[in-house]
Order: sequence, then structure tokens, then C-alpha cells
Amino acid sequence: MKNYKKYISISLLAICILGIGVLYHYRHPLYLQYQKTVLNSEFACPENQTLDKDTAYIYRFGKFYMDNYPQMKLSDLITIRYNQLIQHNCTKTLANIANDNAGNATTSADTGDTTLGKFRQSSSNIPVK
Repeated sequence: MKNYKKYISISLLAICILGIGVLYHYRHPLYLQYQKTVLNSEFACPENQTLDKDTAYIYRFGKFYMDNYPQMKLSDLITIRYNQLIQHNCTKTLANIANDNAGNATTSADTGDTTLGKFRQSSSNIPVK
């Protein structure tokens, strides 16, 4: 009787591991929701962490959404990020955004600049796979 319980436990564990693998492979909505939850739990306000950690998080954040939602528009991605800032009460970052939106900064649409200003793409800021 004791051996049966052991075999049943091992079988249930194997089924659970196999099920998680299948959910991952097929990008099941439940697994994607779990990944979003984990990503959100790793979030920290930019003003409360180093630039390297913030950059690494933004990379993981962008990669997750680009890999799993390739049809998503950049404006949708920015909205999700903005909502994270609100949910985590990142007052300093939100104040900086409000200051930029108040006309203290120009966008590439205003100036016709297509180089993205100080965010020019170079070999030093492109992540290597």
C-alpha cells in the first residue's frame, strides 16, 4: 500500500511537470499571465534602482512583450509601462514625464529628427543575443 502512494505521487509530479512544459511550449494564456505577474513583481521604480538594473528590466519587459505579442504597437507597450509606474507609485519618474509632456522637451515629430536625439542606436546600446 505504501509503494502505491509513492508511485501515485511520482506520477502526479511528472504529469504536473509535463503540463507546465506544454503550457510553456504553446504560450498558453495562463502561462503568459503567470509570466506577466512575475515580471510585474520584479518591477522597481527607476528612481529607486541603478541605471543598469533599470535598463536590464526594460530589456526583459520589452523582450517578453515582443516575443509573446508581436502584433502589439509601441503605444500599447508604452501604456503598459506607464501603468506600471502608476501602480507602483513612482512619483519622481511620473513627475519627469509630466514635465516633459508640459512642453519642456521636444519630440522627433516636433523637430523632424529621425535619429531619436540622445538615444541614437550604436553598437554599445544594442543588446547582444
